[in-house]
Amino acid sequence: MNRIVGFLLAWGLVWTAQAQESTYSNNLKMREDRRVGVGTQVGGSAGMMGLHVELNIEDQDGVLAGFGLGEGFSTFSLAWKHNFEGEFFTPYTTMGVSRWYNSAGTSPARSYLLDSLLTAEEKSSGRFGVDFLVGSLGAQYNQLDGELAGASFFAQADLFLAPFRGQVMPSASVGVTYFF
Repeated sequence: MNRIVGFLLAWGLVWTAQAQESTYSNNLKMREDRRVGVGTQVGGSAGMMGLHVELNIEDQDGVLAGFGLGEGFSTFSLAWKHNFEGEFFTPYTTMGVSRWYNSAGTSPARSYLLDSLLTAEEKSSGRFGVDFLVGSLGAQYNQLDGELAGASFFAQADLFLAPFRGQVMPSASVGVTYFF
C-alpha cells in the first residue's frame, strides 16, 4: 500500500511539474517548444473533411501536409504557414498546393469548386485531377496554459487558383490542431 501511495505522490509531482512547464507567454514560445501538430479540418484544401500535420520549422514558420475526402473525390495538400506573434488569438497566412482527384471513377464528385471546373467528360466518367494553388488568411486560438496547453482552433479564408483551368474561387475552413 505504501508503494502505491508513494507512486501516486511521485506521479502527481511529475504531472504538476509538467503542467507548470506548459505555460507559454505567447504563441511563438509554444511553437518553439511544441514542434508537431496533428489535427482535423472541415472545408478548404481538405475538401469536405481531412487530417493534417503541422511541423514547426521555426517559431513563426512551418509546413502543413494534409489529406482529405469529399463526396466522390480525395485531396492532398502541402503548404507553408507563417504565424504572426500574438497571445491567445493569432493571425497567420499559408501558401501551398492542393490536388483534388478521383482515379476510380466510381461516383460523381460533388463540390461547388469542382462543379465549375470539371469538363462534361470528367463529370460523366468521374475521373479527374485538378491542381490548385491555395492562399489562406486565418486566425487561430491557442491554449497557452493548463492541461489543454497546445490545443488550438482555427478559421481561415482560402483563395483557390486553378492555373491550368484559369479560374479563381474562394473557400473557407475551420479546424482543430493539437501541438506536441
